[in-house]
Amino acid sequence: MQVILYWRDFQLESGGFECQFDWDNVKVYDGPDESSPLIGTYCGTDVPQFIRSNGVNMLVVFKSDFSLTFRGFEAAYYNIPGKNNLRVTFFAMFCDNSL
Repeated sequence: MQVILYWRDFQLESGGFECQFDWDNVKVYDGPDESSPLIGTYCGTDVPQFIRSNGVNMLVVFKSDFSLTFRGFEAAYYNIPGKNNLRVTFFAMFCDNSL
């Protein structure tokens, strides 16, 4: 079974070419935690319509530095039929860069 993640809306602070600046971004991992293979890092408004995992787990991590405010994102997911142990984890991390 695989997880399919799709974006209904996506507008974050732009982080430069391939999100090279570590401002606001969403990272998607092909597995249950951040040691899993990174599928991609997304920022601004340029995201793929669909992201597919290779297994039953997917981790989505949102990071913000609080410096600028954009609309954010809305995502949904579904599974390609198979086993019923699908797991998608959403995690938010906020960083204060003023220190």
